[in-house]
Amino acid sequence: MSDLLLETVETVEKHKAGEAVGVYSVCSSHPLVIEASILQVLGEDGYLLVEATSNQVDQFGGSTGMKPRNFPRLVVGLAERRGLSADRVVLGGEHLGPNRWRGLPAEEAIIPTSRTPGNACFRTWRFWDTTDLAQPVFAAPV
Repeated sequence: MSDLLLETVETVEKHKAGEAVGVYSVCSSHPLVIEASILQVLGEDGYLLVEATSNQVDQFGGSTGMKPRNFPRLVVGLAERRGLSADRVVLGGEHLGPNRWRGLPAEEAIIPTSRTPGNACFRTWRFWDTTDLAQPVFAAPV
């Protein structure tokens, strides 16, 4: 587990113990929202959690036209451009699940995921180590 993920766990434990700590967190794939969040984190001794929903980003491009492999590149690229080191960024997914495929039988809903090369599906969201965008830290089925 990366140092930042361990730090994230420690932050949660401190919060549960009643300490006034938190994480700068945003659920958006919009560059301006992400950049504003990055600017908030700069100057603090913290880190940034950026999540996208399965509606915003999926293997077909979601509502933004962005596929999962592009989301980490966008976030880390913006962070580095503004001076926030990639090792201070945590990526995740929110409201994951079969939202886009709700009207399909399970057998049909799974096919697009398994037959789309080069694109992780948000139904199996990958938590990326932002120092190496090619390698997920772990994958968690949703």
